[in-house]
Amino acid sequence: MEGSVEPRKPIIASDVGTNAQVHIWAMAMLLAVATLGVYGATLRNGFVDFDDRDYVTGNEHVRTGLSWRNVEWALRSTEAANWHPVTWISHMVDCQVFGLNPAGHHAVSVLLHAINAVLLFLLLNKGTGFRWRSFLVAALFALHPLNVETVAWISERKSLLSMLFSLLTVGCYGWYVRAAETDRATRVKRYLAVAFFFALALLSKPMAVTLPVVLMMIDYWPLDRMPVPFSGDDRGQFWKRLGALIMEKLPLFAMSAASAWVTFIAQRLGRAMSSATVLPIRMRLENAIVSYAKYIGKMFWPSGLAYYYPHPGDRLPAWQIPAAGLLLIGMTAPLWRFRKRRHLVFGWKFFMVTLLPVIGIVQVGLQAMADRYAYIPLIGLFIIVIWELGEAARRLRVPMFALAAAATMVGIALSVVTVIQVGYWRDSVTLCAHARQVIPFANSRIETNLAAALLDAGEPAEAMEHFRIAESLAPDAFTPHFDIGYALAQTGENAKAVPELQDALRCASNPEEKARALNSLAVAELDLGKNEEAARTFSDLLALQPNSIAGFAGRGQAFFNASRFAEASADFAAAIELKPAAELFLMAGKSQEAAGRLPEAAKAYRRALSTNSQLAEARERLLELEKRAKDSATAK
Repeated sequence: MEGSVEPRKPIIASDVGTNAQVHIWAMAMLLAVATLGVYGATLRNGFVDFDDRDYVTGNEHVRTGLSWRNVEWALRSTEAANWHPVTWISHMVDCQVFGLNPAGHHAVSVLLHAINAVLLFLLLNKGTGFRWRSFLVAALFALHPLNVETVAWISERKSLLSMLFSLLTVGCYGWYVRAAETDRATRVKRYLAVAFFFALALLSKPMAVTLPVVLMMIDYWPLDRMPVPFSGDDRGQFWKRLGALIMEKLPLFAMSAASAWVTFIAQRLGRAMSSATVLPIRMRLENAIVSYAKYIGKMFWPSGLAYYYPHPGDRLPAWQIPAAGLLLIGMTAPLWRFRKRRHLVFGWKFFMVTLLPVIGIVQVGLQAMADRYAYIPLIGLFIIVIWELGEAARRLRVPMFALAAAATMVGIALSVVTVIQVGYWRDSVTLCAHARQVIPFANSRIETNLAAALLDAGEPAEAMEHFRIAESLAPDAFTPHFDIGYALAQTGENAKAVPELQDALRCASNPEEKARALNSLAVAELDLGKNEEAARTFSDLLALQPNSIAGFAGRGQAFFNASRFAEASADFAAAIELKPAAELFLMAGKSQEAAGRLPEAAKAYRRALSTNSQLAEARERLLELEKRAKDSATAK
């Protein structure tokens, strides 16, 4: 049985006996096996369309595995609107070992989640001395359905890695605290270990910026390095110790500030941040208050989980904002009265602070909230629930077998829901169809994503139905028009695609969208034989993107089709300067041959064959030119 009083001194220098150590490791093994068993179903899942293409399947730097060139790219890349080189390298290692077999990628994610659960248990147990409470907190973390998105979505490897390195940071911090009475060199070495793992956490996912504040909370509970303010302790001593603890962590705060700045730049470059004109600050604050309450609700009743929760904008029901505010105040106010129960203060602050970077005040994307954002913050609520239930059970003298039975039933219930939720991540169609069912109102993005998934799955007719629904929901949005136009063009219906792509061009809100619309529109015009229109559209694309290979190659093809061979030759030459591809050399040769510049054409065909010796048309044309040249010489 656990003790009745919380330890006032941190148990970070484990003096437990051998028998207790065996029990602890047996519990850790049970936790790992349960986690692996519940999430084993993810190995049957595939990749999904959302971000997995950017992170793995469509990313050439990742697909080709580990190399110095790819690692160098990872260290400087801000793709996916983030700077997280450790995450990129992790995906490269997976591709090096498993290729594009999704089972291997999923297996690594599940293993990381199991390791995180075990580490959480071991750290809580060592820090508090409450073995069974620590185990139950870790079990809730391991089995709760709200964490399925983080584990089952390959692109969320960043959250798993950030959690792993954050836990190792905490472990090293406890190690550092134990060195208080040792020499300065030992303390410096241990502090460097803290900074090292913290850096890896930040380089995995910048959400770890709150970790220095979390370490301050750990000083409060369970390490007991900080007195409670205004509660009978000496106020001068409180401020003195608080100042020392802050000074101790200044290097870590500086690392957080640097990571936040780099993330801000990366997200601006990636156009991931929503402007205040799209979502005013008032709407963000209202949604943040309601989202805090919804995360709490989903922890207790994890139903209606979806990969995407649309931001309500100004559509929030009027009663939800004050109701959520009262809930948060109602949970915060008692902390003052029960502040001597430090786990309450720690758990609540942990939840509120670690969720703050992603609560939507700085809005990235158009989601109201996301299950993956709760992966770390929920630990604070788990601690509150388990510790309070533990104290209540002690006071009421609830038998151990009853506690074990109740915990087992809760674990089984959570595991069943988690397995079901894992099944929704089987593929993109299943995932989007489920979101469409559980989100209480129609949403253009969900309809668009479902349509795109159906199109990839070979269901064009059903896909078009959902594309049309998305278009009706957001008639002035770029994506529905573009996706319909692109889908029609892919199936050869270019005449129908052109007006949709023109509407997409009209609705484009940034240069990237405008460039995509121009390129697809020009290709559709080219396929329809409207060469002059296509050339003008490609020219508009080049005005927007002067180094566009597609622009030069496409306009060159349009000029070639229109028998404007000199202009075609110039465009293909420009495209070759940007990318010396065999097909471009072939088209340059054909343009020069049609313009009567036979020696230049022969040279282009030779360069095409030197780039790709299997290019039959280039060989045939070169042989024909050589034969003509030989016949001409013989005639002379």
